[in-house]
Amino acid sequence: MSLPSVLITRPLSEAIDFAGDLEAALDVKSHVVPLLNIRPVTYGQGFDTAAYAPDRYDGVILTSVNAVRHFRRHIAAYTHLKAFCVGPRTAHFAREAGFTDIVVSPSGNADGLIDVLAGNTPYIVDRPPSSAAAGPQGDDLPDEPPDAVSDQPSADAPRKESGPRRYLYLCGQHVSRDIQGLLEDKDPSAQVDVLVVYEAAEATYDRAVLEDYILGGEIDILTIFSSRTSLILKDIILRERYQASLSTIKLLSISDSVVKCLQDLPWQDVRVASRPDREGMIALIAESI
Repeated sequence: MSLPSVLITRPLSEAIDFAGDLEAALDVKSHVVPLLNIRPVTYGQGFDTAAYAPDRYDGVILTSVNAVRHFRRHIAAYTHLKAFCVGPRTAHFAREAGFTDIVVSPSGNADGLIDVLAGNTPYIVDRPPSSAAAGPQGDDLPDEPPDAVSDQPSADAPRKESGPRRYLYLCGQHVSRDIQGLLEDKDPSAQVDVLVVYEAAEATYDRAVLEDYILGGEIDILTIFSSRTSLILKDIILRERYQASLSTIKLLSISDSVVKCLQDLPWQDVRVASRPDREGMIALIAESI
């Protein structure tokens, strides 16, 4: 009996990383066809440090590991600030980049992070692992960060410093949630400066390989992790007229917002992870095979 087959459409490095985690956790066969290419933004004559001077900010907002990865040349100037991270994986990469004061949204999503920033909900404090538990450390960002932060959500009332707060939001060119607008609506004393540090462009994919996977019935499950990927995938499906071959494929998404534009296509099933992270996706795949 052949193993269930899973197609991963994430950018190449993330896809390979997830495929390794997935095959270590489950008896599945993974295939990688990246539909996005993540690359750092170039700043023309150079990054304008004066326009985003660290002393102007009370904290840095991070909703993606890619924001840390692709701002590494400049991020050291901001690591003395508090980092507000969407989830434990982003928090881990932030700590590896040099941040020491890190809090994490307990919900693991952008809306929960906005509530943390607005002082409406307790947050998780991310602490470095003990030397005994840390294990070997490489020179670069590790490929296998811990599954969860080491502390528990605060039992106290939500904490929020008094007075106006100003944050630097490091993000991609395309974002699924308007962190700036939503936070400033919830907390009029907050101000968010948005700095785009990476962009997601449509990747050059092997059309014949993707066609074999979809038309040839080679895959049982197709995974999506971003709204940008969903838009690209839908365009490919409609352009190549793959709709009739989707009835044998289960579409699994990291969140409701990510899958929205694909739900009207004739998939065998459409399911959404209960947690918007890699562990949630692996659990969803386990339930679906």
